[in-house]
Amino acid sequence: NRALHTMVYDAARDRGVFFGGSPSQHRYQNDTWELDQTTWSERCAIGPLARSFHAMAFDSFRNRSILFGGGGSSGIFGDTWDWDGVQWTQHLVTGPTPRNSHVMAYDSARDRIVVFGGADFGTFFNETWEWDGSSWTQMVIGGAIPDPRVAAAMAYNPMRGRVILFGGASFQPSNNYLGDTWEWDGSSWTQLAMSGASPTPRYAHRMAFDSELSRIVLFGGFDGSILSDTWEWDGTTWVKRTVIGPTARASHAMAYDVARARIVLYGGDTAFGTFLNDTWEYHGVRLGDMNSDGNVNGLDIALFVRDLLANSMDPVDLYLSDFDSNAMLDEGDLSGFVSTLLADPS
Repeated sequence: NRALHTMVYDAARDRGVFFGGSPSQHRYQNDTWELDQTTWSERCAIGPLARSFHAMAFDSFRNRSILFGGGGSSGIFGDTWDWDGVQWTQHLVTGPTPRNSHVMAYDSARDRIVVFGGADFGTFFNETWEWDGSSWTQMVIGGAIPDPRVAAAMAYNPMRGRVILFGGASFQPSNNYLGDTWEWDGSSWTQLAMSGASPTPRYAHRMAFDSELSRIVLFGGFDGSILSDTWEWDGTTWVKRTVIGPTARASHAMAYDVARARIVLYGGDTAFGTFLNDTWEYHGVRLGDMNSDGNVNGLDIALFVRDLLANSMDPVDLYLSDFDSNAMLDEGDLSGFVSTLLADPS
């Protein structure tokens, strides 16, 4: 059972890489595990000290999983480590001050790992740092910057060449859950204006980029209640997907398995002290792709019209056709389907 752990996908070795976290309240682990599509295997026991609230990202240029920071019984950490599939190596470098509950993502176009936010004993950060494989640089930013926060989620969208940040919490002065969406382009942050539905303000959710869907997928978190909703971000719009999946949870881990085109989720916390040990996969299908052939084209029209006229409440039909995220099929979904149909090159 585990929560507050991290997981990334090692594309070079086709493995999910998992480190640390908490098996129960006030306990910390330093174990390294790998998932080879079907089987979890425990790996090297020598490496970073036991911790949770840390962050990891996979550097696809150097084929290393990079870990920074976190907290454990020894305090708050500011150490940088890499995992090469065989052993952990610590980088003895100057970088961000010790912190936990920060977020990390790898910008493959710029070959930089981006770190944002976190906290250290009540001090909340909104610094942006980048790791180039050997050293840390704090970015000097003009213009708007996201508010200081912890337990946000961040993922890189290679289609747009942008790092996307959503949500988190400031707890200053109290229980301030955030629901803002930001883009980082390597030099500046831009807050994105929302039109239509979007996830509720929350923290301890997770995001991963699905390259088959060309979407960032968000699951779960806590907004005053524990959540089990699935959302997708296409670069301009959030869409809630009606899908049966994991039970409500926060502080889980998610990574995208490129070889199998699946998002993998493990563990999490129910917010009632129950730590989970289940593994789930999400294989998304685009809205409007009624026959699940990877395209939205003329072959989908009759199926969409059939379900629309029937006001279908079938979960599969809602998953494929609920463009306006209102948990029903109605005329509000028609314009979304037509726009997607016209935009699909097939």
